[in-house]
Amino acid sequence: MSKIKTLFEKKYMKILTITVCIALVLALALVLLFPVIAKESYIRKFGQENYHRFSHLQVGDYVTFGAYEQDRDNDNGTEAVEWLVLAVERDKALLISRYVLDCVPYSTFEGDTTWEKSYIRGWLNGKFLKTAFSEQEQMMIPGTKVEPDRGQAYGFDPGPATYDRVSLLSYEEVNRYFPDNESRRCQATSYAKLQGIIASVEDDTCWWWLRSAGNTLFYASYVLLNGYAYAGGCKVVSDFVGVRPAIWVEIPIA
Repeated sequence: MSKIKTLFEKKYMKILTITVCIALVLALALVLLFPVIAKESYIRKFGQENYHRFSHLQVGDYVTFGAYEQDRDNDNGTEAVEWLVLAVERDKALLISRYVLDCVPYSTFEGDTTWEKSYIRGWLNGKFLKTAFSEQEQMMIPGTKVEPDRGQAYGFDPGPATYDRVSLLSYEEVNRYFPDNESRRCQATSYAKLQGIIASVEDDTCWWWLRSAGNTLFYASYVLLNGYAYAGGCKVVSDFVGVRPAIWVEIPIA
């Protein structure tokens, strides 16, 4: 009986050892093959050019993506948009336009306006999205949960979280990603100046909107010419403040 038990145990251990070895081989194969599979999947979905464009991104890099009128010359078509990389996660990156691209009021009526109800949010996720990006490029810009910047609320409700494909930085985010005034200074394109933006005659730096409410819902935070992020805000109907869009983009898995 003991001999039979010993043979059974040996056979069981042999089977267990073989099973573990097979599992380890399969796991190793999966680890080795996953990057290849992920790469091919990304290329099939978004194309070889976008794979090379967004591979190996680092914070602080500039990358071109999409196109928008910038030089005021409609005869030569739109120009490639340059983006600054603010954050890189496993499969996505946060980008903000290098230049202020347009001039749009935060709201078209003078009254309480949250980010959720703002004109500029609808414009960014409608006209701008469809104008600046091809259908394939739009597929690369997922809807992302955008939290209201409650830290800047002066005792009022700044509104609910939204799901946006294009947004603006909040007051908290602009201070997180741009640590000083100099880094927040931004130039307007020739087209944005044509649209009525306030810009410096010396170097084209301009004001640009943030999505956070100001000291009342009649106002929205913004960045001044010198790069100072002003939490108190500017009237939401102001038509001389620029737009610097921010997007999350799907990137190849690192």
